[in-house]
Amino acid sequence: MKRISTILLAVLTLAVAACGGSSGESGDSAQDRAVERYAELLEGVGAQDVDDFSACVLPVLKDTSGLSWDDIATRLDNSSTFEDSEEQFDDVPDPDDKGQATLLACFAELSEDDLQKIILGETVAADATEVSRSVSEIAEGILENVRETNGYDDKTDEEVLTWAECTVTALLNAGFSEDELYGHFIGGYWREDIFDARVDDPESSQCFTEFSWGPPLELPDGDLFELAVTAYASIPAFVDLTPTESETIARCVLTMIRDAGFSDEDIWRFAVYDYSSGAPSRVSDADVAIWDCWNE
Repeated sequence: MKRISTILLAVLTLAVAACGGSSGESGDSAQDRAVERYAELLEGVGAQDVDDFSACVLPVLKDTSGLSWDDIATRLDNSSTFEDSEEQFDDVPDPDDKGQATLLACFAELSEDDLQKIILGETVAADATEVSRSVSEIAEGILENVRETNGYDDKTDEEVLTWAECTVTALLNAGFSEDELYGHFIGGYWREDIFDARVDDPESSQCFTEFSWGPPLELPDGDLFELAVTAYASIPAFVDLTPTESETIARCVLTMIRDAGFSDEDIWRFAVYDYSSGAPSRVSDADVAIWDCWNE
């Protein structure tokens, strides 16, 4: 309980900065101002449903610190971020048993996502910004290299950057460090394992697939299997066949794929060549004996 109360109080005190004095503002008005400002600071670290939480925890801060509502509101107004005010409230004692129980009840009403963001505070946001900035820098280097070699002339800079950022993020997730990726893509320290991972790592490979073909298609309304039959019957291989013959072979092929365990969604994506979804590759890898339909 001591550890929990310390953490909760630390979280609570993140929102208060040192700037004393009282303006004579009425208690109710100052309390409303404090609650509103505290909620804004909580939203600054990504928390969302925090209005009730703010109104719940601030009375504990008031009782524990001995400050007036006007003092609390003023200090909150002078806090530009959640993290700014942390050092300004180190001298606040732990809340008593009643305060601890109230804080626990306040935190219990938060969503898991909001709870994590409030507990970790702006450390998470700062880390995310740093990673994002590093990814962006490496991606900019990839774009520069691509343009210097006249690669992907059919793609815009925005499209190349999107692919590059996706690839760098995937390689980070695959276990490479930012320094390693920076050296490989920008510093000239070529790494065979990074080069191979761009193709072999599923996440990185998907980045390039979507770069080449666009994102997976949205599913249409209607019976996906029947829509797949119609789409597949229109492929160039059927150009010399009658519509009835085309539909018969298409239905045979797609039925065999369905019998091999593929879903109607995969079958439709296969029929319309939705490469970014991976369905055509999965069907091809399954080596379904669809040529039997043509032989018949």
